[in-house]
Amino acid sequence: MRNKVAHKKRVLVTGASGFIGSHVTRAAIAVGHHVFIAVRDVQAKTPENTHKVFLNFSDVKQIASALPDVDTIIHLGGRVQIDAATKQPADTIMDNVTGTLNLLEALRVRDLHPLVVFASTDRQYGRIKTKTATEASAPFPIEPYTASKMMCETLLQTYSHLYGIPHIIFRIDSVYGPGQPREMFISDVIQKILTQDEITVGNLKVLKNFVFVEDVARAFMCAVAAPKSAHNLVYNIGGASATLGDLLAEIKKIINTAYNKNVRVTSAASVAQRAGFEVQPFKLSTARAAKNLGWKTNVPLKQGLTRTIEYFYATLNKKNK
Repeated sequence: MRNKVAHKKRVLVTGASGFIGSHVTRAAIAVGHHVFIAVRDVQAKTPENTHKVFLNFSDVKQIASALPDVDTIIHLGGRVQIDAATKQPADTIMDNVTGTLNLLEALRVRDLHPLVVFASTDRQYGRIKTKTATEASAPFPIEPYTASKMMCETLLQTYSHLYGIPHIIFRIDSVYGPGQPREMFISDVIQKILTQDEITVGNLKVLKNFVFVEDVARAFMCAVAAPKSAHNLVYNIGGASATLGDLLAEIKKIINTAYNKNVRVTSAASVAQRAGFEVQPFKLSTARAAKNLGWKTNVPLKQGLTRTIEYFYATLNKKNK
């Protein structure tokens, strides 16, 4: 069923080809917004019912000349691989910060004032000592990817204060769902269980928070529709807490019930872990997002896992035909 909105808006999405970006783009189209897709390759394909805009994020003048006049920019573009960022910190920091800075500079030069909705990370609360993180909790980036996000947040706040370019910042839990990259735990384990008889995993005691990708996409749609009183703030976008062991057990149960498929699981210390830069266990408070944006999670963890499994089962079967 098509969602209804009071006002259609002109929305530019950066990073639309990524995991979250593809879901955000589909949500914006479904809502009925006029969607512009920022691409770095003029030959890139974009979804139907969207407008392609070539933007070179290393060139302020090119961005300024090519930017369409839009109501909202959903800024998802940039490097997101944490492991790669740890090995090559300068590349991640330079790309993410420079891209965001140049986008804001282009808006300033053109004297444009769209709402910029920025995807940050719950990892900003990397060494929090309390069980719950609110937006007032002190950030502490513990690796380069998160540091780049913190710098971008600061740029957004500065350009809002000095040049009147409004923003909304989302600090988002670990996102999962259909189309999730293979390097992420949920996606990897699902595909291994569906295709193998025995799998090897690492430390299953890690406790993290997980939010379904469609809930995240809906948060961005809430931001697009938000009143000005909700602008220029940080919002936590959080979901359910679970250990990796809990997730594995639930995934195994769903797959066994639906497809009569079971696997033997072994644990090995040699399996790569993010030792030294995993965040401390905490829960995100989403009270501000509920109050100001009217957002809350709709998809429980079991339902989200089931839908994710169904997606990968169909995708793997299609590949094997």
